Amino acid sequence: MSQNDARARSDTLFEKHVSGNQDLTFETAERVFSDADIPLDEGMMATLGFRSGHLYTNLALLMSDQCPAGMKLSAYSDRSMTGFLGRAEVDGSVLTHVRDAMAFIDGYNPLRSRISGIRRTDFRAYPEAAVGKALTNAVVRRDYSMHADTLVSVLGDGVSVTSYGAPMPRNQGLADVFRMLGFDVSGIPGVMDGYEDALLKPWTSVSTNVLRIELPAVSPAVEEQEDVDAIMELARTRAWFSRADAETRIGYSKTKTVAILTGMVDEGLLNRIGRGRGTRYRIRVRIGYGVALDAEQHGAQNHMESVRLSIPKGWSRTASAVRFLLAQ
Repeated sequence: MSQNDARARSDTLFEKHVSGNQDLTFETAERVFSDADIPLDEGMMATLGFRSGHLYTNLALLMSDQCPAGMKLSAYSDRSMTGFLGRAEVDGSVLTHVRDAMAFIDGYNPLRSRISGIRRTDFRAYPEAAVGKALTNAVVRRDYSMHADTLVSVLGDGVSVTSYGAPMPRNQGLADVFRMLGFDVSGIPGVMDGYEDALLKPWTSVSTNVLRIELPAVSPAVEEQEDVDAIMELARTRAWFSRADAETRIGYSKTKTVAILTGMVDEGLLNRIGRGRGTRYRIRVRIGYGVALDAEQHGAQNHMESVRLSIPKGWSRTASAVRFLLAQ
């Protein structure tokens, strides 16, 4: 067995190992189970895998008030982290981590509006269901044998959730408990569902021992996806283009074309240059999420290739590593 295989096997068995701390209490867990009308008695603990014989397992440790794992939460007004807004730490039973992190993020999740005709729809900048699923995924799938807290940051234009451990199935017992208590443990696919109508999709970064999910702020959505694709194709062929160029490409009136272009600027797909009749647009190149360069800054020689790689048709961000996660 290779070292990586041995590590993977150790990861998946962690929750079944006997806990080094046997002096555990379950006040928080009992309250959460009671709220779900499920008794957390000795029989239930044995069924769920909280005990191995007469000893508590690591799964019980994670559920206990003495759980050593936690979350570090921070909020900034911008991605450069120069405008500090607040921070908090979450500890104790993992059953409270998602709830407490959600409460923190809610304080920095502004209400936005979308107007269609005479109807107005209010929504949060960060879809609450997607945020909850991202946090649940971080809690359920992280590697608890690594002594590092999950990091959650609100960055002005997005929420970043970083958890530790290679992207692989683990903590099945923990996932079963969360599922029993009504949590959505659908993982990455569930997060993506919350952005079904948005142009900017969640972005996932995977390394050997770190999984990072970025949830972008949702601007008022541009509903004409085919028209957006057509304008993006136009932008890929030129250093800049005008409203009239886009109008000719999609065949709509000036008013509707301007509305679509404005939505694309709001979503971070295009940069607007100038004002009035001299207004021009050019594609925005994204090197990962949140790091953007316009075409001129990135360099004309590499402009076309980088754009094709960074913004594929349909704005799909599904990389091979994400496909692996989706298959789990």
